[in-house]
Amino acid sequence: MAAFAAVRGIMKKSPGVTSRTLIGKESASRVTTRRVLTSKILTRGAFSNATLTNRALAGRIAGKIKNTAGSVVIEAAVALPFFLCVVITLVYSLKVIYTHEIIQHALNQTANELSQLSYIYHASGLDGLLEETGDKLLAMLDEEMNKLLPVPEESREELYFFMKGMYEDDLEKLCSGLAKIIMKKYLVSDKMQDADKVLRNLNIIDSMDGLDMSMSGFFENENNDIDLMVKYRVDIPAPVKIFYPLCLVNRACARAWLYGDENTRNEEDIWSLDNFTRGKKIRAIFGANLPLNFPVIAKFSQGVAVMIKSMDLTSKSYQDAVFAQKKIHEYINELAAYNGQEKPWGKRGIVIRQGDIKTKQVLLVIPGNPIRNEIEELLQECRIYAAGNGVELRIERYGYKMPDTNPSGD
Repeated sequence: MAAFAAVRGIMKKSPGVTSRTLIGKESASRVTTRRVLTSKILTRGAFSNATLTNRALAGRIAGKIKNTAGSVVIEAAVALPFFLCVVITLVYSLKVIYTHEIIQHALNQTANELSQLSYIYHASGLDGLLEETGDKLLAMLDEEMNKLLPVPEESREELYFFMKGMYEDDLEKLCSGLAKIIMKKYLVSDKMQDADKVLRNLNIIDSMDGLDMSMSGFFENENNDIDLMVKYRVDIPAPVKIFYPLCLVNRACARAWLYGDENTRNEEDIWSLDNFTRGKKIRAIFGANLPLNFPVIAKFSQGVAVMIKSMDLTSKSYQDAVFAQKKIHEYINELAAYNGQEKPWGKRGIVIRQGDIKTKQVLLVIPGNPIRNEIEELLQECRIYAAGNGVELRIERYGYKMPDTNPSGD
């Protein structure tokens, strides 16, 4: 009714407007209103669909993130224990180096003490007594066997050497046992007085019983060296058994002081001589066949070019390992660069062609005195350095530097 009243009011104010016109305008307005409403509804629907789509996409992404996070956690849980086991194993591997140094120190001290005890062994006449007793015993056995039955000469010699070998083996067993006893006191400390417990803490299998010194040698060469060698196995108690027990070998060498000041051997104390005189004597002793002032090498025979040098490792100047290493490297480098003597040299017209040199060798003569572990390691490093430069480094111990002589360098 209100609508009709409004229409009548409009018709009165506007006489030219008919009812049909108004009705048409009203219909158009309604259509427009419907379109607007439809558009709004569609727009809201589109927004609703977009919202639903975004929510679904976000849900999927969240699900994937959760799955990925779960995978990362699982992978970390699997990998972390293995990684920790590897780290722990490497830490125990470093302990092996520490163990090697502890055994090496004890072995060096044992060799030095045996060297000092060997003087008592000689001065007391015990060495000569044992040898004389052994020879008498063998002669007595030989005589008794001849009484029982005739023994061929060849068999008699074989029996003699067999019995002598048993005697020498027993001597080595005795010395090895003594070395192990002495070694115990260099393994213990104020905090740990039990050598077996010390070795167990170092993870040495079978502790003292696991130290095998059967490869040691006593008074075997002309220098009467005490050559101690100990073999043992070290376990790596890691959670993951990546490594089997490691077999390690330590070695220490010292000259037995059998003769003291008697100096009855042909080796004079060349280390108390001046450098020039000592160099000449050592060249003669070790067979130099080239003139004294011949370049670089002192001996050439059968394709081997030999440089002969001496180094008094007991002198103060060579107590610095770096200085000694530098000097030995100089010798090695000089020989490595040597390419022979193509041009005739001297009155004899000496010619050494480069093609004739098959091997290059540095013969380094040192005193027979015990040397520090640091110097032993230095010499080993120099051997490796020489081999890398195509040179063989040969170390020869000769003579003995008497304690009361003035030290001199090379």
